[in-house]
Amino acid sequence: MTKKLLSFLLILITQQATAQSFLPLYLSIKENMICVYTHSDARKSMNNDILVYMGKIEKTAAFKTSYSKIYKNIHHPNNEQDCLKIPIRYFQINKPYEVWVEADTVYKRRFCLSNQANKIQFTEIVNGYSCGRDEYDYSGKNFFENILMWLKKILSG
Repeated sequence: MTKKLLSFLLILITQQATAQSFLPLYLSIKENMICVYTHSDARKSMNNDILVYMGKIEKTAAFKTSYSKIYKNIHHPNNEQDCLKIPIRYFQINKPYEVWVEADTVYKRRFCLSNQANKIQFTEIVNGYSCGRDEYDYSGKNFFENILMWLKKILSG
């Protein structure tokens, strides 16, 4: 019964989401988790619930949810420190995914994961349905922040 209700709610929310615009969702990888956050100023959603769901993107098939979770009474995931975490085990390497976060506003992002030298990293979506080869930064950090991160990596290792 709970699965049917959740599926019904997801369909309703998805229909509503397609009727409204969405904002970009930002991603990082932390401790075998995909962190999702918004870079917004919101503190809480109006009804205090945040829905996260995602699924594989396939050119020949309709979107099918492979993970979903409703967060209740939490702060809005505005930055990497307050991110909502999805375990990496829900993702396959070199498959395109789309993740959605719905609160008062709808956020979404398409991305791929790759495994280079036993390191999980993001890669870019190519042509909407394929994974690229090069590492891609979905964190929303500016050029200066990326240079600082790069220098820290070099100096620490």
